[in-house]
Amino acid sequence: MASTQQFAASALAVALTLGIAGGAQACRVNQPPEARVAHAYDAVVLARVERAAPLDGRGWRAQATGIQAVEGEVGPAATVFEIGRTGEPAACDDGQAIAGVGETWALYLSRRPDGGFTVSQSYPLDLARRIDPRFQKP
Repeated sequence: MASTQQFAASALAVALTLGIAGGAQACRVNQPPEARVAHAYDAVVLARVERAAPLDGRGWRAQATGIQAVEGEVGPAATVFEIGRTGEPAACDDGQAIAGVGETWALYLSRRPDGGFTVSQSYPLDLARRIDPRFQKP
């Protein structure tokens, strides 16, 4: 009976440890923008910022409307996107300043299981032109 209780206690400890570790969203490696845009994405689009506002604390959120597909196909249902920053370096925030209304941003999209898209990375177009070969003219 003691070994059963020890096993149960050990299993509970392992489950709790895995649950806590799995829930943590700490940044392991905060990559520079050049490395972030080099990843494979399902689509890359240009979008115009329509609204932007700071959040409580250091972060911000903005809404952008897609204006041109650069790579991949997004379809008409994916015309409005949410972008932003948390303001938290521990969450790999890159410190990008709040988007300005009217600015054009490059959005790097990943397809969700439901067929929609999630913005994985977003950068002002002037920065994207400097760091991403997709935007560099020959």
